[in-house]
Amino acid sequence: MSMLRACFQNRGMSLIEMVTVVAIVGIFISFFYSELLLNWQALDNYIVRADFGQELDQMVDSITQYGRQAHTINVVTTPATQATTTTQATPATQTATFLDPSGVTLAVYTIDSTGQFKVNYNSGSQVIAKDLDFINSSFFNGGNTNFLQANLALRGQIFVFPVAQSTSVEVYSRNQYETKE
Repeated sequence: MSMLRACFQNRGMSLIEMVTVVAIVGIFISFFYSELLLNWQALDNYIVRADFGQELDQMVDSITQYGRQAHTINVVTTPATQATTTTQATPATQTATFLDPSGVTLAVYTIDSTGQFKVNYNSGSQVIAKDLDFINSSFFNGGNTNFLQANLALRGQIFVFPVAQSTSVEVYSRNQYETKE
């Protein structure tokens, strides 16, 4: 009986045992926290890149759809203007206008220096992307109204890390394929 009583009288832990347990638990918590943080950043990176991919696909699909219907494609670059007392400042823009054979506008795509990619249809307008990298995005046709090269780049940030994704598409208008008799 005295042996049983001796076991129950020593119920406490020493200070060294407590410090050791707290240190071990702290090490495990810091390890799991760092793993969770790294995986969270990787997941965020994956989600942002997937969103960028969808936005780029939507832009390319839209440009391709109207580019194939177009008879003529005009590209215009407009520099930014400063605000005055009577006018507001306007951002620098690049515009691609798709026209049908009778000269009616099918769609107007605009890249502006504020980072927006807009399309204006006959039925209204739509902002397709708000994270466009204006410096690395452009419309180009080299004066050829049968052709458009669109270079599109999106940029964003995950925590403190920059994320960017880009694509390029070439579209040839319908009159490129028409034969003249």
